Amino acid sequence: MPHMEQPTEGCLLDKADPAILHSLQQSCSSHGFRCNKNNALKISLLHQLYRTLGLENLAIGCYPVRRLYNATGGCQEGMNDFARAFHFALDALMRKISSLGNMYEMTINVIQNPGPFHFKYVESACCGAGRLNAEILCNATANLCMNRKEYLFWDLYHVTRTASQLAAVMLYDGPPRFVTPITFRQLAEDN
Repeated sequence: MPHMEQPTEGCLLDKADPAILHSLQQSCSSHGFRCNKNNALKISLLHQLYRTLGLENLAIGCYPVRRLYNATGGCQEGMNDFARAFHFALDALMRKISSLGNMYEMTINVIQNPGPFHFKYVESACCGAGRLNAEILCNATANLCMNRKEYLFWDLYHVTRTASQLAAVMLYDGPPRFVTPITFRQLAEDN
């Protein structure tokens, strides 16, 4: 990652939540990225945009609620086929406009190889009830995991904050496998 200029006094970085910035800097370095305060803020903003736009896990066949309908508890590959087709169609359109993050590929990568991303549980939800904690939405009477940072999914439909932050890091400066034709960092530097 190229060196970024240090922010000037009184800029947006000075008003950012230090705990969030510290968490993002740790997340960057634990995934092999150099991430100063300036980059952490950009990733934080991208994370907020990601959450606001609802750009959640596109591997929809792997949601805990979808696994309930597979006797083995595995992903429903038919639904994932639709997600892949959607990504390829969107990719062709977005290459003409700006950058596109491949959320399907990111999610499948974590599901197939959770260790490097510090996830222990990629099939079940952190909050819910029943098989895979995926039979009801998270509520006051639901089962709640002890450490949500170890889970890919928060509930039967949504990824955890840790997974969202990982996606933001990957979109910001990940490999072409996850973000094309340029990273969001490159896109921001061009503007």
